[in-house]
Amino acid sequence: MEQITTICYGKKDTWQSREEAQAFFLKAMAGSEGNEQERYATIYTQLCLGMTECRDEVD
Repeated sequence: MEQITTICYGKKDTWQSREEAQAFFLKAMAGSEGNEQERYATIYTQLCLGMTECRDEVD
């Protein structure tokens, strides 16, 4: 099974399912606005693109 890692606000989380991570960040986007929403959207987009390590900031 594919392991997914997300790093958001410096906090690293590991997910056993891409779908679980996508559902979490989609809900987080819906419940936020501004910069916070942009951070969640960045990770959600990376998850949708198939990345296995997703960050809220672009290097």
